[in-house]
Amino acid sequence: MKRVPLSDEPQRVLYQIYLESFQDEALGDGCGDFAGLKKRLDYLQKLGVGGILLMPITDSDGQGYITQDFFALRKDYGGSADLKKREEAFVSAVAAAHKRNIKVFIDLTLNHMSRDSKWFQQSAKRVAGYKDFFVWSKTPKRGWRLPWFQDSKA
Repeated sequence: MKRVPLSDEPQRVLYQIYLESFQDEALGDGCGDFAGLKKRLDYLQKLGVGGILLMPITDSDGQGYITQDFFALRKDYGGSADLKKREEAFVSAVAAAHKRNIKVFIDLTLNHMSRDSKWFQQSAKRVAGYKDFFVWSKTPKRGWRLPWFQDSKA
């Protein structure tokens, strides 16, 4: 069987990074950050890495998988409580990766949301503009099943 390429793009080695435990540079607090990622890019390039997959980097609980705010980067990753400075640190790291022909992919967990997030709280209260952000039903929709922590006989 002949292998058919998916695109004209060359294949890349993809390196998965959980930023929190990767490289601390900005604050010296033991938590990895965008500055630490940027510092390690030459090393990754020497390894032959052509793309990095960043595990969730948005403001969240649960190692990034229970999102609080999809529009805010984690405070500890940017080395600052100031959102603009966090964004600048992220953009700088991505630009540095692109200079080395390393593509950046982000694990964005759109199907995970914290019950403490503004979106969830406003939707639960049926606030205009948020009402339809979640499916609210006392019984499962046809073909759906209840979550594992509830009665699954329905």
